[in-house]
Amino acid sequence: MTPADRFKDWIDGLAESWKDRLRGWMASWLGFGIEVFFDVLGKAAAPKLKPFIDTLEKTGRVPPELQPILDELKTPKGEAAAMFANSVGGGLIGGALGRLGDALFGNIASEMNRMNPTVPPGLSQAIDLWRRGTIDDAQLEDLMLVLGIPKETHEWYRELAKFLPSPMDLVSWQAREVFEPEMISKYGLDDEFEALRHEDFRKVGVTPEHELNFWRAHWEHASWNQMVEMLHRGLVTEDDVWEWFRLVEITPYWRDKLIKSAYNVPTRVDVRRFYDLKTIDEARLREIYAAQGYYGKDLDDYVLWT
Repeated sequence: MTPADRFKDWIDGLAESWKDRLRGWMASWLGFGIEVFFDVLGKAAAPKLKPFIDTLEKTGRVPPELQPILDELKTPKGEAAAMFANSVGGGLIGGALGRLGDALFGNIASEMNRMNPTVPPGLSQAIDLWRRGTIDDAQLEDLMLVLGIPKETHEWYRELAKFLPSPMDLVSWQAREVFEPEMISKYGLDDEFEALRHEDFRKVGVTPEHELNFWRAHWEHASWNQMVEMLHRGLVTEDDVWEWFRLVEITPYWRDKLIKSAYNVPTRVDVRRFYDLKTIDEARLREIYAAQGYYGKDLDDYVLWT
């Protein structure tokens, strides 16, 4: 190895050794500088934050977990306090400035909004205004364009604005003969329809077709007692009563039983006469008393007495 090579190796070794030392020295120097910087920052912010912290503490509602952090902010001991001070201080100051801005410029902003209104009605509001006649077709078109709705889809929204009956409405209409022309004609379900305020239905999206359906379904039919009385007086027939069952949705199970119960039972006076004249036997006598509502021992006593 030549003297030049040996000198070069010595220089390289020296540089490697000093590199590690310089790295450690620089790290310690930078760490110290950062610590000093945050320490100074924390102590500088502490006097400004103290009044806010004092106000918080006076409420008596500061959680125990938060109190050590507030103590550190008031009397900072290191860089952690500086970071807290920077964050909390920014939040407090930003909030205060925001409230101040609202107080100073709120009225100005309101007046500017009044002079230059920029918020259009929403789509549902626009549809309601259109259905109620407050705005016309052209104005609805303009509002929908302002809301960013493509013109080629406007007709879709007009269709959606129309009322559709609920499943319960549909069941009720089927049950009340709304779609049966013969029943509609016989019972006059369309009568007096023209007296309605039709424009009110348009305002809530109900089409003329469904308005008529609601009208047909709204009628009240005769009650059972009224039907029985009319049957006794010959105003209706049993066939009419059977049709009435379907009209008012009496289930098939009850229909024959109701027909049988529609007729009167002979009175006690009449049944004694029948028995005295031997037109009925004891079994029939017992049956009639039972139909009058007598039961058990009372029924036996009536049969013996007769």
